[in-house]
Amino acid sequence: MGNDDVVVRGREAFERRDWLTAYEGLSAAGSGALRAADFADLATAAYLLCRHDDCVAAMQRAHQTYLAGGDLEPAVRTAFWLSVVLRQNGEFAVANGWIARAERLAEDLPEASVERGYLEFARLMRDVLSGDHAAAADRAERVVEVGRRFGDANLVGCGLMSRGRRAIYSGDLVGGFGFLDEAMVSVIAGEMSPLLAGMVLCSSIEACQELGEFGRVAQWTHALDAWCADQRGLEMFTGTCSLHKGQVAAMHGDLAGAVVEFEESIERFKHGGRPRPLGCAYAELGDVLRVQGRHAEAAEALRLASESGWDPVPQQAALDLACGRRADAAAAGRRMLSRAGTPIHRAQKLVSVVDLLLGDGDVDGAADVVRELSTVVARLGTVQLRAHAARAEGAWALAASDPARAEVSLRHAIDLFLESGHAYAAARARLLLADALAALGGHAESSRQADIGRTALMAMGAAVPAAVLARTDVGGLTERQLEVLRLVAAGQSNRDIGRDLHLSEKTVARHLSNIFLKLDVQSRTAAAAYAFAHGVAN
Repeated sequence: MGNDDVVVRGREAFERRDWLTAYEGLSAAGSGALRAADFADLATAAYLLCRHDDCVAAMQRAHQTYLAGGDLEPAVRTAFWLSVVLRQNGEFAVANGWIARAERLAEDLPEASVERGYLEFARLMRDVLSGDHAAAADRAERVVEVGRRFGDANLVGCGLMSRGRRAIYSGDLVGGFGFLDEAMVSVIAGEMSPLLAGMVLCSSIEACQELGEFGRVAQWTHALDAWCADQRGLEMFTGTCSLHKGQVAAMHGDLAGAVVEFEESIERFKHGGRPRPLGCAYAELGDVLRVQGRHAEAAEALRLASESGWDPVPQQAALDLACGRRADAAAAGRRMLSRAGTPIHRAQKLVSVVDLLLGDGDVDGAADVVRELSTVVARLGTVQLRAHAARAEGAWALAASDPARAEVSLRHAIDLFLESGHAYAAARARLLLADALAALGGHAESSRQADIGRTALMAMGAAVPAAVLARTDVGGLTERQLEVLRLVAAGQSNRDIGRDLHLSEKTVARHLSNIFLKLDVQSRTAAAAYAFAHGVAN
């Protein structure tokens, strides 16, 4: 096969999105047989195959060839593409150099040119990285305007994605999700370059996930999966696709399926040499392993996440709590609260911190977090965030000896979790509801809710707390009250009980008062006797 035939074969493969064949064909041809556009296509194919160095080399050759031929517009465009690829690889200084070159070359272009739209998008990305979100929002509008004026789907899609994320961060959820949905349509319709299409897909899914919009996450993850499957040899974005598929599976309670997807994403990120996403995948895997009760494996996954440059503080704190390291878990929760962040990112932290503080007996601290979370949710009230906020309030109310309030909040949380398909969270909330009902004297309904939650968790392969597996309806006592009663029967003082359960003596005394009232006893001795008579004492 002659050089011309090899080039034609590579070009045809590129058009049908067969990236491996395109890469092999265009690489096999001598450089003298390739036009500038062929070098740009070779760079795109190399990028999608996760061959970073080959991508940069080919795109630089395309840029030089365009410049040598006096083709200024595509020369500016290839400088922009180089900045995108290099920035994604963490080579910010080199990326900034290419943008500076592109801006210098663009000085000789008409003011109204599509290339200026690409440079505006490059500045937008720089503003986002520097935290100047107001400037980024203004630039996003200009990017969309230029894209529509020149009929450039890349600019329209990227601009809409950026406008969507900025609108969401400012509290306009309806408008923001509308922009994201429109951007995603451009991707699925095949109107955008794959260099930017995958970025728009992944960024839009991430925005929905941050707010708990898992209905959209599931739909667009399915679309991302189909988009990836339609491109032979594609490596870039497939790891991210598996990561999101694992997150959706975990939410629906398919824990085994989630593990498979996370392990697949880990292998793909390793192959692509992408340490940060690799660390995220390890953290997600570690969290599911914790839910399954595989604590040693979870700890190893979180260690690998840290080695990859990802800081898995929420996942590690949850594992510490599951392993009984309550003080460590609560300390991590307080550190999470001390870190500034956008309201969306802070809401995610607040949701997890409530359990960490309650696990260490810090009921007052948890109350402060619940109040802040309710304020955030009033502004960013997606179904998932409202569900988590209601569950957090229910857990706190139960710990604060207000089971009536806990029941209302937990029933609301379960309804919202079921509405959004979050099966695991709904099952866990049912266990808390069972405790609230037992405290209110609704023993039959308590047993029914506990049974539903326990059965659901076991069907998912999730670890079920030992106290739930061995649950007996003892005087309507909650799980925490049963723990206190066991230690009373063992002869421990309030101070000893507080030390073992990481509770204040005041909290222990409050639990004892409620225990005496429910069991209709007047003393520690009588309570201990009740514990032995009903098989509660160890």
